[in-house]
Amino acid sequence: MAYPAGARRTNEAVALERLRVASASTVFIGNSLTEDILGARRIGLRCVYLDEGLPDTEPTMSADGAVIRVPLTLRAIAQALRRFGWSGVE
Repeated sequence: MAYPAGARRTNEAVALERLRVASASTVFIGNSLTEDILGARRIGLRCVYLDEGLPDTEPTMSADGAVIRVPLTLRAIAQALRRFGWSGVE
């Protein structure tokens, strides 16, 4: 990733560089909109938002197709990744 002079890199961007993976082939999973999801979205990552207050219901996708909101269970995460076609990401 290239950054303008003086730009601050996010922790997510640093992690992608170290792992040598592209943002297009990566899904970020977090449980805080402000501390996890917004930073990951700023660098173009697709995200799974683990909503602890969401009952065990169907996952939902944001209008821009970049964030899946799921209940906080491994089963829900796996089902959502398959349902929205994200199961082949790295």
